[in-house]
Amino acid sequence: MTAPGCSLADIERMLTATPAMVWAELQGMPDALRRWRPGPAEWCALDVLGHLTEADMRAFLNRIILLREEPGASFERWDPDAVAAARRDHEQDARGLLDEFAKVRALGVS
Repeated sequence: MTAPGCSLADIERMLTATPAMVWAELQGMPDALRRWRPGPAEWCALDVLGHLTEADMRAFLNRIILLREEPGASFERWDPDAVAAARRDHEQDARGLLDEFAKVRALGVS
């Protein structure tokens, strides 16, 4: 059995829908839960949202641009935990973080 295909338009729709889906989840959470970390080395929901933004910039958008300009180029490595610690997203406003993610995602999809 062959799996159904996924067109570029399908992928674009899914990527474009992600910020709204994330916001729907965050809106249903009390702010304390958005900031709650289950363990000392674990991320809270706001840290995860910051990670989505950084992953889009560093590992998605940046790599697409690099591959267009330099096919076969090597990708720069990054440390998600160090970036998360520096961003301090657990101290930020959820709506502001979502707006940042939505802007970065829109750049990657366009």
